[in-house]
Amino acid sequence: MGKIGMLYNLAYGFYIFVSYTPTILQLCFFFWYVQLFCLHLPRLIITHMKKTLLLLFAVSTALFVACHKNSPEQPQKQVYDGLRPFPIRAAQGTRAYIYGDMLTGKQVVQQTWAMRGTAPDGTPFGDKSFTAEMRDTVNPALKLLMKDVVYTTTQDDTPLLEGFFLTLRDVVFIRNLHIEKGDTTFCGYEKDYSGSIQRVSEQDTVAYVPNAQLEKAEPLVRAAFAKGDYEQCYKILQTAYTFIPITGAQWRKLKAEKKN
Repeated sequence: MGKIGMLYNLAYGFYIFVSYTPTILQLCFFFWYVQLFCLHLPRLIITHMKKTLLLLFAVSTALFVACHKNSPEQPQKQVYDGLRPFPIRAAQGTRAYIYGDMLTGKQVVQQTWAMRGTAPDGTPFGDKSFTAEMRDTVNPALKLLMKDVVYTTTQDDTPLLEGFFLTLRDVVFIRNLHIEKGDTTFCGYEKDYSGSIQRVSEQDTVAYVPNAQLEKAEPLVRAAFAKGDYEQCYKILQTAYTFIPITGAQWRKLKAEKKN
């Protein structure tokens, strides 16, 4: 065929290329579409869903925090426990010479027989004695029950404050003494504190609670009780009622000077 045959073959080949090129391109695009929809599109959808969920989570968390901040906290309703003991602790680092003996806080706890006070009208109040269980000699303290100080009556299951004890002033702790032939000695008590070992000749002061502490505590306790915050009542009493060892003569001198 020569030169004419070669030209024919080239022309035919070009015809075939031009005729079938669209089909070839369509096949290429087809496989690209398949790859896009089967592989890439699900990934795009999942990624978009993750971003959307994270955004929703962040927004909901922010809204929850904002609402929680703006809404007032609802305090848990407290139950008044009149049998809960609270300690009247020894003031730290205090002690006094009494009849030649240096009484520490621990010794006051051991030797106290009872607690006394004075009502607002001047009427003496007492004696409030302490059992062995109501004495702490490790962390020196004499214990009272909440109902001893914050006495309550109940009306419609609601405790009502009868705060007579809160009004007491000149609160002192006394011990029993035995006097024989001019010698004054501590009587000593039975192991369960049911009575004195020696005959009681007289009683005298061994410690006191300053009136300033009692006067400061009374309105605070009443306010906390009115709110139903009995835990706060306990904390106030625990802070206010601390005793200071002292001799009877020293305390009477303070009382005369109105410094007790």
